[in-house]
Amino acid sequence: MEKIKDLVNSSLTKCVVALIIGALLLMKKDILFAGIAFGVGIREFFLAFKKECSRNCKKDCCIK
Repeated sequence: MEKIKDLVNSSLTKCVVALIIGALLLMKKDILFAGIAFGVGIREFFLAFKKECSRNCKKDCCIK
């Protein structure tokens, strides 16, 4: 159950789902919402490879 929870909450899974939704909206000719979905997908893709701070301070000194 823990593996399924980790898979569903993964940023790459969210990326794939958002891109699929964007493609479906694009086929439906709803360009505005498709662009929003693609933007969310790209954001989640970048968040998947973001380096986590070991101290969880969330300051600029740790974001490199």
